[in-house]
Amino acid sequence: MEAVILAGGAATRMGGADKVMLPLAPEGISLLQHAVDQCWTGGATAVFVVGPERPGLERVTHWVQDQVLGAGPAAGLFSALAHVRSDLVMVCAGDQLIDAAHVSHVTAAAAGHDGAWAVRHPGTSVLERGNAQPLFACVQAQVLRDRKST
Repeated sequence: MEAVILAGGAATRMGGADKVMLPLAPEGISLLQHAVDQCWTGGATAVFVVGPERPGLERVTHWVQDQVLGAGPAAGLFSALAHVRSDLVMVCAGDQLIDAAHVSHVTAAAAGHDGAWAVRHPGTSVLERGNAQPLFACVQAQVLRDRKST
């Protein structure tokens, strides 16, 4: 499994601050470094980050530039697919807290299927809206490529 972390957003709700580089307490590492580390620990064989290169980040296999700036996370994902060589690709947002155990679990659940999602269920969030919220997914890369071509 290879991982794609989407970190190219403009963070307009945060006044343009680079939210993926905010420190994660108590470790003090950035949200993005945390996501990269958890992908590797969860079994990734490569980690691609979509967005501008950030100095000081470790263990990023390749920085991918959005082919269409400002077009949203799907466009960022499609930009990264050109670099993915594995059958399965784990996809998450750079500002999403994930952990290696969940990455491993979702990757195992995706085997033999089109994919699997980690979802926060209603009632587990302070910002309750009554709908499940997708957190990250592990998907067959070919399924994504097929969607891009339609």
